[in-house]
Amino acid sequence: MVEISGDGECNWLEGAQLLSVYVIIAILFFFLPEPVLVQNGRSGTASAIGQTNPGPSRIKNCC
Repeated sequence: MVEISGDGECNWLEGAQLLSVYVIIAILFFFLPEPVLVQNGRSGTASAIGQTNPGPSRIKNCC
């Protein structure tokens, strides 16, 4: 991008090249896989699938 805009001048071909680079980057980000997350019962937290969920700990009253 520095080579294209470094001289201070621009023509339609350089503009088309920049737009094509932006489109390619946008397509790549659109098809990026997202990590699969599952709620683990606590508000605001998530864990990846495949990990065990111990659940909330409970303290037994002995008296």
